[in-house]
Amino acid sequence: MEYIIRSGSLKHFPDLMVELGQNPIRLLEDSGIEPAALRDPDTYISYLRMARLLDNACATCRRSDIGALLAMRYGLDMIGALAPLISLQATVGRALELIQRHIGFHARGLVFDTERGPDEVAVRVEFEFAGRVNCTQLATLAMGALRLVLGQLAGGRAFPVAVGLRRTAPPDDSVYRELFGPSIQYRQSADCMRFPAELLDQPVQVEALLRERMGRVWRQFGLDVPVSLTQQIERAIRASLPTGDCNLEQVARMVDLHPRVLQNRLRDEGKRFRDVLQSVRTELACQHLQHGDLSLTQLALNLGYSEVSALSRSFRSWTGESPLAWRLRHRA
Repeated sequence: MEYIIRSGSLKHFPDLMVELGQNPIRLLEDSGIEPAALRDPDTYISYLRMARLLDNACATCRRSDIGALLAMRYGLDMIGALAPLISLQATVGRALELIQRHIGFHARGLVFDTERGPDEVAVRVEFEFAGRVNCTQLATLAMGALRLVLGQLAGGRAFPVAVGLRRTAPPDDSVYRELFGPSIQYRQSADCMRFPAELLDQPVQVEALLRERMGRVWRQFGLDVPVSLTQQIERAIRASLPTGDCNLEQVARMVDLHPRVLQNRLRDEGKRFRDVLQSVRTELACQHLQHGDLSLTQLALNLGYSEVSALSRSFRSWTGESPLAWRLRHRA
């Protein structure tokens, strides 16, 4: 089985490597990742190859903090088209719940757990494939990006009271201290951050400029490469399907259009919303059936179906065979 993740998780990798005097294209290719995959942040890449890429980058750059350096460049933009929806949640806790539901589908193999106590909330990160590759850099990237996301959701007021990392202390941990704060310990039993419990009850307060930037950036594949309305809708659907709240009204809200205007503009292109929705569902179903290990029940729920039979009928109407038959044939 292959664990997969959105290529958007490597959005800033090329720029970082260039700044460190390295060739990002060569590093990507040597790690088995097609550089072209980074053009579309919603393309899936191998999570294991991403782990090897970060390790290779550490060796090439002769430093052990590539995951931390990369995390420093992230925040809500790492979540892609889901970021505007997350920023509209009432509290940080509700936003965190939404992120958890999203991660399991679009970052297959990442286990993200929270536990709330009377005074603190613990946030832990693990990887199902930890026994197959070194996940040190992946863990730092995931933990660091999440720390920055929580800070942005809380208006800059989300500082961990304690951070524990499995890794040994790096020769120079200044980047780690900048990312996580001074209360960091190494060689711990888990990769875990602890925050004051009241963080979950804080209202979401994303800064206006950041909210505006998210509204622009998620509609682009590159810095200056706008995407079509259909592509915007497809990205919004991919992001919101696992939340269980993917419908015409929600998608229209994400692309800043009235539902009727969205339908009319799609009609001008000879398309209907339900057809775009079905196309995205089928594409995601095929990717997870071929590369993932989700049960049909889990897959159906993540694609917004109420039951497996609805997924099976829909999938057969588009591919001519059942999900199980398709999975067996494409894994043979």
